[in-house]
Amino acid sequence: NFVTGDGTVIYMIDSKETPAQIKRDNPDAKIVFALRNPVERAWSDYRFMFFSYERKKIPFRDAIWKTMPEISKCFSKHL
Repeated sequence: NFVTGDGTVIYMIDSKETPAQIKRDNPDAKIVFALRNPVERAWSDYRFMFFSYERKKIPFRDAIWKTMPEISKCFSKHL
């Protein structure tokens, strides 16, 4: 059987239970993640939130520094 899907990898870093649930439901599953360049991803997020940041007068660099603690917290659960 072959199943494809599209989504965000946030499910894998947001919850330690997600990988275990996938393994429990389908122990032979093979999962491939295609990750974006982190700088391009950060810029895309900034552009997506541009009007919010612009209204608050938050430049790109400051927005990145503001989100780093939260991102680090997510990844530290899995490192």
